[in-house]
Amino acid sequence: MIVSLRRERIVWLALFIVVITVITWKSNLLGTSETLIEYEPPLHPPNDENVVVTVRPPQETTGTVIDTDTDTESPPSTPAGSSDKPPAIGPFTLVPEGAHSPGFTLLDNLYLWKGTFYVITSDVSKFPPLANMISVPRPLAENVDLTPTDQEMQFLSPYEVESTLGKQAIRIEGLSVVVYDPPEFMSHLYHWWGEVILGAWRILSFEGAKTNEVLTPRRFLLPFSVKGAFRDHAKVDGPLMRAAWPNAQIEESDYWDDMIALNATVVFERVMLINRPAAHRHPWSNRWFKMIAGTMNVTVPDDFWAPIRNTIVTNILGYLPTPASGVEQPLRKPPLVTYVSRQSAGSRRLLTKDHEALLSAFADLEAQGVCEFREAQMENLSLREQVELVARSTVSVV
Repeated sequence: MIVSLRRERIVWLALFIVVITVITWKSNLLGTSETLIEYEPPLHPPNDENVVVTVRPPQETTGTVIDTDTDTESPPSTPAGSSDKPPAIGPFTLVPEGAHSPGFTLLDNLYLWKGTFYVITSDVSKFPPLANMISVPRPLAENVDLTPTDQEMQFLSPYEVESTLGKQAIRIEGLSVVVYDPPEFMSHLYHWWGEVILGAWRILSFEGAKTNEVLTPRRFLLPFSVKGAFRDHAKVDGPLMRAAWPNAQIEESDYWDDMIALNATVVFERVMLINRPAAHRHPWSNRWFKMIAGTMNVTVPDDFWAPIRNTIVTNILGYLPTPASGVEQPLRKPPLVTYVSRQSAGSRRLLTKDHEALLSAFADLEAQGVCEFREAQMENLSLREQVELVARSTVSVV
């Protein structure tokens, strides 16, 4: 059979999409089979300009060496007279195992009073700059200064604690995931799962790999989401969260307001603090233009995403489907390639002729036994059907 040049190009395009999707899907969600970069996130990353990154093989070093000639913003110096002895109110604040990438910071013993976070430390150099952890909680817009103020977070030396926070605090046990952003980017499946959750889980997995334990979140706190504003239009984010962490609470602005109304100091045992503007301060954000850019350079175990994936699928389906053939396994039968069509969506869809050409190319591949093909319009499937299809798919083209 003679294949036209156009058809041949479409076939190669389809193959290219399959290969790229396999690589991206495997790297971002499953981890790679080999550690390409062994990286420990610096507390004080370089500025965006004049950055030189030198990566050495894992067997030679455990860190990425980053050199820069530019000045780096640093926290204020510790006031004289501070003490290494913890104050009466509770332990010092820590960044366990240095688990931080701009916008994603793991903190032990983070204090809160009247809506302001307080970091208690006798050495502020052990912490990232405030702007790399938090920002003013306003919607993103041009010419809007989101630089954090004393209202969002402050460093306190031990001798300042009693006059500011008192001598006792209400302790909130377990891991609290705090998304310190307005809900404008939360109410979208990709922004929530592909940036907020995926980025946070990479940092938690980085720390967990060092301590041999990844803590399960007990609560998700969204201080500026009112009456479900974080939920997506397709109504998928909420149910998936319940499936991933059935025992975790999802708290919104009313919880935050209650904490303020207490007029008492609260201390969170462990916080994963997430902030979009801070995340975009990472040098790689200007290359990828994604909130998650910095966390993708943090070394995590190969199967770091497996606990979430397996829990969601098992809780929704009651079992864990096996894809037709694994990426690294011999092809016992053709892999299932699922193309998620957006042709009925109002935006971000293919031109009709390109959509039809892609379907035709995949039909050819299926006829040749290269793959099994499925076109799916997720909006026409139940949540269970969506999860089952994705779980069975070897490759998803989205």
